[in-house]
Formats: sequence, C-alpha cells, structure tokens
Amino acid sequence: YKTILARIRYRGGVINRYPSRLHYFSDWITDNSRKGVVVDVTPQISSDTIRFNVGFMTQNPDKYRALTAVPEFIPVIAAQEKSINDRLYHYIPKNNIDSLATGIQSGDLIAITTKMKGLDISHVGIAIWQDGKLHLMHASSTLKKVVVPEKTLHDYMQGIQSNPGIIVLRAQ
Repeated sequence: YKTILARIRYRGGVINRYPSRLHYFSDWITDNSRKGVVVDVTPQISSDTIRFNVGFMTQNPDKYRALTAVPEFIPVIAAQEKSINDRLYHYIPKNNIDSLATGIQSGDLIAITTKMKGLDISHVGIAIWQDGKLHLMHASSTLKKVVVPEKTLHDYMQGIQSNPGIIVLRAQ
C-alpha cells in the first residue's frame, strides 16, 4: 500500500521532502499520466481547453506548516505552480457534459475544474452510469459520506457557479 501510495501521490513516485508531493490535482494528472497510472481521455471527448492560474500555496504560505517551517520550499513550490500554469489542459465545459457523456465510462475519475483564485481542481469523484444517465459518486462535504446524488453529473455541475467543467481520467 505504501509503495502504491508513494507512486501516485509523489512527483515521479519518489518521496523527497514536502515539495515532492503532488499538491495540485492538475499536477497529479500530468505526473500520473507520465507514469501510466491514468490516461487523460478528455482530449478524445472535447477539443475545449483551459489554462489554470494556480498560486494558492505560495500566496498563502502561512496556511501550510511545512512552508512556514522551511521557507526555502516556497520558491520550489512557486516553480511547480509556474509549470502548471504554463500547461494547457483539455476539459469538458459543464454545458457540454450531456452531449459528450458517451465518451465517459463508469469508473472514470472526474476532476471538477474551478475558477476559485489560485486553484485548479475543486473536487474529484468517480463517474457512474445509472439507468442510462451519468452521475458522480463522490465524498459529500455536507453529508459527510460517499454519495451518488439523484442529480445527473450535468445537473450537479449546473448548481456550482465556480466550476466551469470537468477533466476525465481513466485508470490503466
């Protein structure tokens, strides 16, 4: 378990102090795609692209014990944020989820993009098809448990103004 966790949670699968952890989910996508853990299938589904503007960690180092304890980590994290911000990601705009849903399979990871300042992905869940409709199985912060809402993924996304769309990942 520890070996697998290190492989998917740390840059290149190597634990080397705090900056080696994949802090932003978009960085997790890139790193785990390189390692063959997941495939980003979004480009096969949608031609729409998004560029993130992450920077929350370096703009708020006081919220991270490791950054206040070792301020030398801040420029390392800043370089990682710049790398993320330089990348272009494909995504499915929330208004197109229903029309493009056939490219999504049960079990795919769904990363919900966000417009929240300094962040990239606000939530992650698992796609699940029920009665011919696509839903998101996820850990609900309000209900404090894993749920599959009655709302379809499309309808779920419509209720959240700060989330412009999704990225779809498939395990290998």
